Amino acid sequence: MTGQIQVQGRQFPPGALVYEPFGSARELFFARESEVVLDGPAGTGKSRSILEKLNALALKYPGMRGLIVRKTRASLTDTTLVTFEDHVHPACDTENQQRNVRRSYKYSNGSELVVGGMDKAIKIMSSEYDVICAFEATEFHEDDWESMTTRLRNGVMSYQQLLADCNPAAPTHWLNQRQRRHRPPTPGPQEGSMNPKIQALMEKHGVTTLDALKAKAPAEYASVLEELMQESLNPLAPKPNPAPVPAPETGTMSLADYRALESTVVELRGTVNTLTADNLNARRDAIAITALEAARLPSAGKVKHGETKTDLDASFRTELIQTARTAENDDSAKTVVDEKIATRRGVLGQRESAPAQRPQNGLKLPAGDNSCTQTGAERTQTGQTRQFESIRSRSGLI
Repeated sequence: MTGQIQVQGRQFPPGALVYEPFGSARELFFARESEVVLDGPAGTGKSRSILEKLNALALKYPGMRGLIVRKTRASLTDTTLVTFEDHVHPACDTENQQRNVRRSYKYSNGSELVVGGMDKAIKIMSSEYDVICAFEATEFHEDDWESMTTRLRNGVMSYQQLLADCNPAAPTHWLNQRQRRHRPPTPGPQEGSMNPKIQALMEKHGVTTLDALKAKAPAEYASVLEELMQESLNPLAPKPNPAPVPAPETGTMSLADYRALESTVVELRGTVNTLTADNLNARRDAIAITALEAARLPSAGKVKHGETKTDLDASFRTELIQTARTAENDDSAKTVVDEKIATRRGVLGQRESAPAQRPQNGLKLPAGDNSCTQTGAERTQTGQTRQFESIRSRSGLI
């Protein structure tokens, strides 16, 4: 039929809404781990891919229960729910309730996707789910995360899963710490199965395991894997300066091996990007903190708004670090940090040098020394002593 849409060999009718994920979003659809987090900048399709998978699971497993959650319920209305209804187009009625009061999406096959926030956790944490989708994961505390994992026991699906997305956070954030604690060790190759190019790279860097190679030369390792992937996709393409290694029995890679290799490349790209961001942030943090400590600014103290106390010094420190991180380069970071410190020094200096306001009690005291420590010569002046005492008495000073 003319006008059909074709994606990866499949035919779709004209006007069909076809979602085709790429990269990490594509890997998400094959992931079966109990906890999966998509980490990346805004606008890269993280939320869309999670919602697409959630909708697909609701259709595939009749009676499944899912949870769409953020730190606060109100923050879902104009963000995640808009994407779900206007772009994913779930196969259920989205007009029966307004977004700001919606409690769930109910499918005709009995599946249900509950909507809620951890600010009112009792409404959502008393139930059980097959899949929980936590958006803007950096907003949550680790206690929230642990609570959500205890709710994954509905048992309708063949696996239970907690999905989340977030923007890159500091290396010390609990999400990054948790990922490092729970990352499974990378299995090493079996005896006799090591690719000669990878073997040569390991010998070059003097390591004996893949984990050690990834840690010591992640960029080179990723480059070799991408080269192997391209060779598997184009087995007949000419190879410049071929190494004298035995040719494999088959010129192509199996689908399972290809997917495993592709997954490793994606993982290594993420590792390289994370290490680069971590090193940049650590360097910029050091610029800001060193300059701030060297400046020895006077303390601005704390202010209280209702029941909340704000440490002005800590707030300025955080602002200074963030400013350094967003600078174009290290030199720019040093310049802007010095400028902000100089500005703050001027503000704090003006505040300290401002004259204190004396309380006005309506009494006009004479100028000069009004203390009782006058010399004998001064006391000889006619009537002066009595005059001072009379003034002090009327003013309540004696």
